[in-house]
Amino acid sequence: MGERKAALRAEIEAARQELLAAIDTLADEDWDRPTVNPAWTARDLLAHLANAEPGLLTRMRRILSGTSEIPPDFDLDAYNQRLVEKRRRSTLQELVLSLAESRREVLRFLDELSDEQLDARGWNSRRQETTVAGLFETIARHEREHTRDILTARSSGGRHRG
Repeated sequence: MGERKAALRAEIEAARQELLAAIDTLADEDWDRPTVNPAWTARDLLAHLANAEPGLLTRMRRILSGTSEIPPDFDLDAYNQRLVEKRRRSTLQELVLSLAESRREVLRFLDELSDEQLDARGWNSRRQETTVAGLFETIARHEREHTRDILTARSSGGRHRG
């Protein structure tokens, strides 16, 4: 594996380890507490992350196929809200398993890419031009951002798991 792909892999794996460490610090009752995003609980944010990674993988595949244009009526915030609502009753274990499954797919996809494919340009869900490599970076950045948000639901009681 080339240095570039190794760096992308290391970045998304580090972000995932931070998320898993954060998950371990929340008590059961914290998962349904509000976060800095008052519309979403910690569980909602985890559901959002479980939805986001497969969506970003689809975006990468669309860029490579040359079909990354975003429909003019697409509303990312409404889309995210619908997906979170569908997973609102998911258990913590179901969400963590979903995250693990999507991460395996993302890493397998990364391993198969050439440098030229990493440089392929297209559009992200916010209609901003990016590259496939840029979307891998987005996965890590997005996961870290919401890891911090999830931690805002933590009660002062601290860690509950052994």
